Amino acid sequence: MINLRQAKMNDHWRTAFKRDYSLVVKDMVFSEGEIFGNASLKLKPGVNAIVGKNGVGKSSFIRAIYNSLMCDSSNRKKFSNLLDKSKIELDLTISGEDFSLNLVPFEDNEIEQDILCLLFDPCSLIPEIQNLFNQQDNFNELLEALSSVPLSEDELKLASFITNTEYSSIEIINIEDEYDSFPMLPFFTVDREGVKYDSRNMGLGELSLLYYFWIIDYIRKSKSNCLLIIEEPESFLPPLIQNRLCDVLAMTLATEGTACLISTHSEHILRKIPRSHIHIMCRILQQTKFFNAASHFERMDVLGLMAPKKGLLFYEDHAAYLFAKSLIKVSPLFVLDSFLYHCSGSEGDVLLDLKRYPSTMTDFSFLAVFDGDCRERLAKDLQGFENFVFLPSSLSPEELIISYLRREELTHLASHIGKSVEDVAMAKEICAGLDHHDYFVEMAKSLALSYDDLFTKLCDLWIGDEENFGSVARFFAELDRSIK
Repeated sequence: MINLRQAKMNDHWRTAFKRDYSLVVKDMVFSEGEIFGNASLKLKPGVNAIVGKNGVGKSSFIRAIYNSLMCDSSNRKKFSNLLDKSKIELDLTISGEDFSLNLVPFEDNEIEQDILCLLFDPCSLIPEIQNLFNQQDNFNELLEALSSVPLSEDELKLASFITNTEYSSIEIINIEDEYDSFPMLPFFTVDREGVKYDSRNMGLGELSLLYYFWIIDYIRKSKSNCLLIIEEPESFLPPLIQNRLCDVLAMTLATEGTACLISTHSEHILRKIPRSHIHIMCRILQQTKFFNAASHFERMDVLGLMAPKKGLLFYEDHAAYLFAKSLIKVSPLFVLDSFLYHCSGSEGDVLLDLKRYPSTMTDFSFLAVFDGDCRERLAKDLQGFENFVFLPSSLSPEELIISYLRREELTHLASHIGKSVEDVAMAKEICAGLDHHDYFVEMAKSLALSYDDLFTKLCDLWIGDEENFGSVARFFAELDRSIK
């Protein structure tokens, strides 16, 4: 039986960003076009989202990629009215083997690799197919000549989940080779508590979602390496349904290993996609550029897109706050504005807040961040809780960085801090023997820096040291596990 519980959907999201994919599109490089010119884009495994202002070229980009990879089994024909004449070089991996494809979107491309490219673009697709059905004079005679297939119990359950509608039954007729633009089209007949209607007279939102169900089912039954391209899936849909559509996408990514490229303006669509998988499309000096949102998240503000809040992090003191923020800055899954932050005041207060706040809320977590020196001491107190994480090592953040400074070369420290070797050496001498709570306060005074600036730079240096990569990765895994 299909499991549509929210907890299971959350598991699918986690799996989607951890699993191996048989098809990975890694790099796109455009050439010769007036719009895309020499634009290049590095993609992540699984799902990648493209965001940008209206008119920047997202639709042209989506259609160029689809035209390049479209095959006989794709769900619609090529677009004939591309605005740009770019050529595209794709670097991809299929079942562990690397390939490079040189493609021309406005010509037929012979692709030896088994790639099934599908396009779901409801804003243009759904009105077009509904008009086709309504304008054909002999349409009823066509339907009578074709066989309909009723959905199974599990299929009906999934379709009802996506549409937020209780159907008594749904039947699908797959119409093949009848329309020039579509090799195949699904025609839906539904029964809702005795009221029957079909694709010709249902709302655009409902028809869009049923088509989405059909294309997901098509992927599930295919044995090919699938790339699903989605353009503005939020069209016609309220926020609740956008969330469900995304959850079904996560299920498809996690269970089928489908690669997905999606363009959207919707925060509801983007809220569960890591910033590292979001790419901002811009026009700068008449050239198309792509910026990864993980390292250029300020550009999201221009679009009015803010990071959805994953939760509230509460911590012991300011040093823990600065160390946690330095870690989150390099996280593959989160950015700084993914969270709200609260200083509890002490180790005991963090524990009290852990007990005070609810352990789970829908799409929002209350997460205790303990210093590393609490691991053994709090083991018994934390039994029964899952929403907590320890900062790396078995030391407090200040003690950890002090220990690191003792073995790090002065020239490297001085270069990173932006001070002379002599100044850094003198600052270390002044702070020798101080309590770890006072150490960086005095060092900052000696170096004429703010405490926040100095400690953040030193945390960044520790995090970037390859000897610490294992500890950093374990922190990310622990943080990901703790987020509900």
